[in-house]
Amino acid sequence: MVLKDDNTLVDEREPVVISAITEENLPVTPERLRDGGSTVTIKENLDEVGENIFGGSAIERIQRLANEGVYPQERADKRIKEIQANVEEAERLEQIGAVTVGLVYEQPNISVSSSGRFSEHQTVDGPIVRQKIGQGNVEIDIEGVCTTPEAKLIDALRFEGIIAIASNRFTGEVQIASTNTSPLSDGGAMNLDGEFTHTYGLSLVGVE
Repeated sequence: MVLKDDNTLVDEREPVVISAITEENLPVTPERLRDGGSTVTIKENLDEVGENIFGGSAIERIQRLANEGVYPQERADKRIKEIQANVEEAERLEQIGAVTVGLVYEQPNISVSSSGRFSEHQTVDGPIVRQKIGQGNVEIDIEGVCTTPEAKLIDALRFEGIIAIASNRFTGEVQIASTNTSPLSDGGAMNLDGEFTHTYGLSLVGVE
């Protein structure tokens, strides 16, 4: 909470953004999520990487220019290696996921806990020595309300491996420990896009 100049309190917490969701595991269409107010970004198709209105891939155009003597082959080879590295990175990201969704609700409760690892040693005729040997995994719990399409998305996160979370408390790669979604009203929730119909909970473990 932030206290403004006029002595009013403002909640400055931001929406949770979930990235690296594979399109195959997306249980609802991006259009339904957008209709409900979620922000949805889909990464560029790999088939379109390096292509433009001149036709052909970027590598083919550069090699053609080098063959025509527009610039040296050494420079062309260097540029081709850079492009290939970018494509390899895109392919790596494609394996992790392709969809980023920003949840609508802007005031989620986010709890972060961490711990250290210790080893105890018994000394001869002396005290027990406690030595820190590393860090434990960071655990993140997120609670809020969501729309019906977002509830379906959260339910499907159990199929994901490593995803990325961005929030005002924690940003980084995580694995899903557990998820839960519950209707706001007893006996069910109205299935209306753009209306908060469920509470949700995400238990996450940070990836070292």
